[in-house]
Amino acid sequence: MKEFIMDQNIAVTFLTAVQAISVVFGVVISVRSFNETKNKEEHARSLDRTLSSWRANALISHGYVRASESITGYRRRG
Repeated sequence: MKEFIMDQNIAVTFLTAVQAISVVFGVVISVRSFNETKNKEEHARSLDRTLSSWRANALISHGYVRASESITGYRRRG
């Protein structure tokens, strides 16, 4: 009977350790995933700003918008 209890304690300890390790891995994966998502969002915002800047410069250089005007209006000169 003592051996059965000892075996049961070892099994419970082992399963608890496995569960703790899986929780740690889950947290690590979640944090990495969150950081990657954050970096992708920042990259997307940066790319959007760059493209907006290029579009604004193109509109100004082609005469659609004066440099002093608001780019959001996209008013044609004339």
